[in-house]
Amino acid sequence: MQFRKQRLIKEVKFHVQNWLRSGCDYVEKSQHVTLTEVVISSDLSNIKLYVHWDKSIVDMSLLSDLRVDVFHLRKLIAEKIPFKKVPQLKFYFDDDRDVFNQLTSVMASLDIKDTESV
Repeated sequence: MQFRKQRLIKEVKFHVQNWLRSGCDYVEKSQHVTLTEVVISSDLSNIKLYVHWDKSIVDMSLLSDLRVDVFHLRKLIAEKIPFKKVPQLKFYFDDDRDVFNQLTSVMASLDIKDTESV
């Protein structure tokens, strides 16, 4: 089952990224979206899609737009990937990159002296 989930994650990721680049109704906004993670439930009934984008380029309303347009994505996935029942899809904004960037900038601003050279 684990191998199947890994294969499905890879396929779902591929088709969602293609859909974001060319198939969704918000192509000019979704060009800046990165699919960071795909999580499939153990019974294959739910898929969580974690996306990230630079908030200075695209506003957060894109997340609600993607959630509304998920019907078309489910239809595409049903055509491309053999499921007995097409899973429910839900988009989530992944703010881990924002946290990473903040931590990196704070650490870079710290004045740390090398203790080994003393």
